[in-house]
Amino acid sequence: MEINLSATDIILAAHYAGTIEDAKNINSVKNNGKYKMNGFAAHYIGMLGEVAICKYLNINVQSNITFGGDGGVDLIYKNQTIQLKTRAGDNPEPRYIIFDNLDEFKTDWAILCSLKSATEIKIHGFTSKERFIHKHINKNFSYGDRVCLDEKYLNDISKFDEATEWYIKNESIYSQVAS
Repeated sequence: MEINLSATDIILAAHYAGTIEDAKNINSVKNNGKYKMNGFAAHYIGMLGEVAICKYLNINVQSNITFGGDGGVDLIYKNQTIQLKTRAGDNPEPRYIIFDNLDEFKTDWAILCSLKSATEIKIHGFTSKERFIHKHINKNFSYGDRVCLDEKYLNDISKFDEATEWYIKNESIYSQVAS
């Protein structure tokens, strides 16, 4: 699925990326340095993905800026937490959702996106935390081992609403299985 961003969407993403970078600079919070881009660029790419997902889910972009980072939670939808992973380009397959380690996956869901162009975001799919834990592999991307999930294990984003509804109905059972 592709989401086209308007000029307003792009300006919104740039505004929040700049605000996040400024908040980090004020508080001397360092970016982790594994990316080959500056902090603003990394935040901007992430915000483009967030704006696209918010547009798809028909929700507002979360505008709360925290001085120490978002704690891994990018969005909240139906009282469920989401972390987005947005790639700088529509890289060749296989594409992965990547975390430094399993403890970094702190949300109920993760969604993988990539930039197809300056105004178009591709949504590759989503996974639950539990599916990620069961299907992930360890891989070294030249900056150390990371845990990742190949996009072939992602669910199509068109099923996200259905998955969140199922989660709501089965939350007590789902929580017991996860612990």
